[in-house]
Amino acid sequence: VELAQRFGRARQKESSLTLMTERRDRPLAVLKDAKKLQDNIIKEFDPVQTQKTLMSRQQSQLDRERAAAPLLANRAKIERSPLESLNIYAAKTKAVLKTESLDQSQDGRFRCKLEYVAMSRRMDGLGVGATKKQCKHEAALCILKKLRDSDERRGH
Repeated sequence: VELAQRFGRARQKESSLTLMTERRDRPLAVLKDAKKLQDNIIKEFDPVQTQKTLMSRQQSQLDRERAAAPLLANRAKIERSPLESLNIYAAKTKAVLKTESLDQSQDGRFRCKLEYVAMSRRMDGLGVGATKKQCKHEAALCILKKLRDSDERRGH
């Protein structure tokens, strides 16, 4: 945002300029510094370097997923505690695990939607159960199965 409007409608006939006072929490010097910083970011932007950085981050994500793959192979632990396993896998792969919805239906059963979001992929799982814990476990199992199937297709 320009600090003063110098272009556009303000230069037309019948236009007026409103002068406002400076806010104490945002002095003009801070705004000027922010403008300089934004201009430097724009000037130094290099799409080739940005692409290299993105490729490097994607490779790092794939490496983290490859390192966490044995967790998906441990079916006994996954069956025992799917939500814990999914939380550990998400932590190892630096992914975000979100509860998208958790509702109780008319029949008294709970429905849950969990979402696993990583740089390389996004998976969601739906679960239904008599308790919140059961439906979350079902949703976690669904995501873990999708992750395992995805890894098998990738060859991990």
